[in-house]
Amino acid sequence: MTMLKRILVPLDGSTLAEQALPLAARIARATGGSVLLVRVVNALQQFGMYAREASPYLQEMVDEALMQATVYLTQVATSKPLNGINTRIAVFSGSVAAHILDIARDEQIDLLVMSSHGYSDFKHWALGSIAQKVIRHSPVPVLLLRKQGHKLSGLSQKLPHPVRALVALDGSPFAEATARPAAELVAALSTPARGEVHLMQLVKLPTVEEEMMCERVGLDVDFRQAALRECGEYLQAVRERLCREMGDADTDITWSVEECSDVAEALIALAERGEGIALHQPSDLLVMATHGRGGLQRWLMGSVTERALEHSSLPVLIVRPGEQAAKEPKALYEETVQGVGQD
Repeated sequence: MTMLKRILVPLDGSTLAEQALPLAARIARATGGSVLLVRVVNALQQFGMYAREASPYLQEMVDEALMQATVYLTQVATSKPLNGINTRIAVFSGSVAAHILDIARDEQIDLLVMSSHGYSDFKHWALGSIAQKVIRHSPVPVLLLRKQGHKLSGLSQKLPHPVRALVALDGSPFAEATARPAAELVAALSTPARGEVHLMQLVKLPTVEEEMMCERVGLDVDFRQAALRECGEYLQAVRERLCREMGDADTDITWSVEECSDVAEALIALAERGEGIALHQPSDLLVMATHGRGGLQRWLMGSVTERALEHSSLPVLIVRPGEQAAKEPKALYEETVQGVGQD
């Protein structure tokens, strides 16, 4: 049974941010869920250099901006893409990322759908930096749509459109936490067609130095084949467990192991172009965890997930493992997102 029933969509008034609406609506219709639209007024970015100069009138200006935001969200909530869907709105002033994260927790949101960028001028908040902060600390999966790139076209249409997701795994429980949300999302987006979740693990090819070291110590074990075999057994076990969890959901679950010299580069090629032994077509969606084997900082900060987010044109579902999210010190969260002028 799907858990994607409460969907949060942050908006900043830009058409780029509004690209998330048809997709959120599609998911809500499939799951019988609801959509919560949020807009946050940030004084410094809303009014730019005039915020400090007009300090005696700042609250009045913020109140006016909040009223305009309410009117805007009301219009969006009653627009055609959200027709027939239980839609609510919420307006705040202050730190954009902090309010998005707070409402995701307080409203027990199941999925956050947002564009990677919105307005970047002083009158609106730059969603690029907002998206980065939200991804790092979101307690729920984040479906990030790209400013330029694949739009999951056709998903707002009534005709069946099977969706194919490539799920990147590295053998860790952290990355494995992405499998269930990915399967639920694919099932919701594909209905009534049959979607596919492809579990993928990439094995780095040994360097010349590593091969020479094995020869020097007399190791005759084929480590490459052993690694590939171990990965295959792991992915098969993940597939079987996911099939049990999803029950009768109309979703095909497949897996494959590929060798590569650069994990992020290979992952993007596999997802966008369908390259690889077991892949015959591109994917519609890339699914990754914020961190994997190396812990919180390894995947997101300067590694595989960060590079994929930067260079892939595909929508990306980012899952922050719940166990780690619960353990994260509150101070770390507050240090990153607090402050009116920080985002």
